[in-house]
Amino acid sequence: MTTSNGYVLRVEDLKRDLRAGEVIVHALRGVTLKVRQGEFVGVIGPSGER
Repeated sequence: MTTSNGYVLRVEDLKRDLRAGEVIVHALRGVTLKVRQGEFVGVIGPSGER
């Protein structure tokens, strides 16, 4: 299913903070992602989030 602007996935200003003991880790800060029908997206990086 696509929206009227052609996106099948749209994320704007995504933030994700993780706590590692006493430290706050800003894993994502203001991420925007727009994927249109027919596009392929790969996300790579170190694994380990619980």
